[in-house]
Amino acid sequence: MYQLLALGTGILTCVMVSVNGSLTDQYGVFPATMIIHVVGSVFALILCALQREKKKLLGHRPRWIYLGGAIGVFTTVFQSMAYGYISMTSIVALSLLGQTVTSLFIDCLGLFGMEKRPFQKTSLPGLIFAALGIFLMMDTTVTTAFVAVCVSLCSGLSIVLSRTVNARLAAHTGALRGSLINHLVGLPITEDALVGAASAG
Repeated sequence: MYQLLALGTGILTCVMVSVNGSLTDQYGVFPATMIIHVVGSVFALILCALQREKKKLLGHRPRWIYLGGAIGVFTTVFQSMAYGYISMTSIVALSLLGQTVTSLFIDCLGLFGMEKRPFQKTSLPGLIFAALGIFLMMDTTVTTAFVAVCVSLCSGLSIVLSRTVNARLAAHTGALRGSLINHLVGLPITEDALVGAASAG
């Protein structure tokens, strides 16, 4: 069951990156990011209204569990910035590599209240083969898109951080209500980024 959910998450992630990328082509990175968060906030609000569970939204500790939505903004921005410069396969593969490396650090150091798990030497060959596999899958434009490669890796880092924080929040509020909080927290950040980008332009 959980394996199927993980597979579904991977499929939805690919669809999301593609749709968000198309939106970015139409409106630009920051306007698209704001649209994404507005739509997500409205959708999450509707689902929460239909849900019978009424857990408390605010006042939970530690306070940093409310930062998942802020971190998630960077995920959307990073993936949107990479879209069109490297292939969809490269974006997703690099993001997964970033997620794997970040997860290893979190496990090894026991960050965010996670159980501390020492680094296993057997993980090193897996990382090497994963990096090699991604390199072989890369398209020829990678040599001229170094920034896109970097932001794709950073998107993987931000995904793990936001999911870890969001999981802690969901434990207190429930998954749907946690999602609503995430979008509402991210929304003013996207608005500020949009205003800042407009002023700079």
